[in-house]
Amino acid sequence: DPTKSFVITNGAKSATIDVSTVDTVEDLIHAIDQADVDVAVGLNAAGNGIALQSRLSGATLTVGENGGTTATELGLRTLQGNTRLADVNRGLGVPVDNGTTLNITLSNGTLHQISLAGKKTIQDVIAAIIAVGDPNLTASLNSVGNGISLVDSSAGAGGFSVEGNAIGVGLGLAKSLPGSG
Repeated sequence: DPTKSFVITNGAKSATIDVSTVDTVEDLIHAIDQADVDVAVGLNAAGNGIALQSRLSGATLTVGENGGTTATELGLRTLQGNTRLADVNRGLGVPVDNGTTLNITLSNGTLHQISLAGKKTIQDVIAAIIAVGDPNLTASLNSVGNGISLVDSSAGAGGFSVEGNAIGVGLGLAKSLPGSG
């Protein structure tokens, strides 16, 4: 049952952790430890949750959903709406107050230059994207729990893109996709 599991990705390694037979915190720690993704696992400093740390230098560690809400319920999901922008990218944050805008070009050629100045959380970013009021552009937390999903429902030959500036890269959104026409 995928709703009773979550996914740990550490650099190029990834594993689905099945918790359907987990009864105790010790069982959960053992299941994660056996996943062979080079992650140190134990109780957090407060003793009220699980702490994960990559054993791979420079690797990005993410925890996401596998069709359910298990990672969220366990407090392990990497990215949530209330995740602070200052905390993403291994604590380097996203430079939303440097005067740069998030530049999204839809397939129909529409360019949205979105100021994120003063925004503090991932949900603030999603709300700013939605606030442009373009029915062809939607934004949400992705279903896995490790990023923002953007959907361009416009039609056009221009292609969908998010500029690879500091904000686009910092949010993990910088990309370019071919148009439909």
